[in-house]
Amino acid sequence: MTASSTDRAQTESLASLLLLGIVVVSATTFGAYYVASATGGAGDGGPGSVGKSVDIEASVTADVLTLSHNGGPAMSVDALRVVVANDSGEFTVAFEEGTVRDGGGANGQFDPGETWLLDWNQSAGTDVTVSLINDDAETLVFQDTILIPAESTDRPAKLAKGETAVGGGSEEGSEEDGDDEEEEEEDEEDEEEEEDEEDEEEEEDEEEEEEEEEEEDEEGNPGVGNGSGNGNR
Repeated sequence: MTASSTDRAQTESLASLLLLGIVVVSATTFGAYYVASATGGAGDGGPGSVGKSVDIEASVTADVLTLSHNGGPAMSVDALRVVVANDSGEFTVAFEEGTVRDGGGANGQFDPGETWLLDWNQSAGTDVTVSLINDDAETLVFQDTILIPAESTDRPAKLAKGETAVGGGSEEGSEEDGDDEEEEEEDEEDEEEEEDEEDEEEEEDEEEEEEEEEEEDEEGNPGVGNGSGNGNR
């Protein structure tokens, strides 16, 4: 084999390696781009990743789960589902089983500024993990573990007449305070009536005592009126 034949063979081998390298790099780049597009820019499916950042906020009570869409793109209601996990296990709820407040969702979208509500029954003082999943994008939109707050049993101290509570109180607490004030007023009126009745009874007793004393005086001196007459005879 001549020197020129050897050089030609080496050149072809280098060209093949370079071509293979270009194909591998291209395939890797395209794959990374595809994965990022499919997962909304977060290959791990992290919260708030549906192509663009979505700001979802959750709040819970023992009776209601609330999800608020605070910003980001609208999402199809049909594509969303909520997964809830607690000590008893895990259950899934279709997004359309809940209610979008104030008539929202009529366009089939969960839009920014809207709030979604779901009636449920959870035990106070326990942790629940709430996940919002977009099936169309195969993306975990939101996930958080939240403590179900215990219902408050504290009642505000009774206020004196003319005083008002300072700070925000619940409507139920205000109604209870109003009922307490009405009961106090009724009790005071009853006490005043009882005092008036007692005063009247005391006055009647005093009048009776005075009458009895007068009668006793008259009975004890029967001749007072005729004494002068007898003495003049």
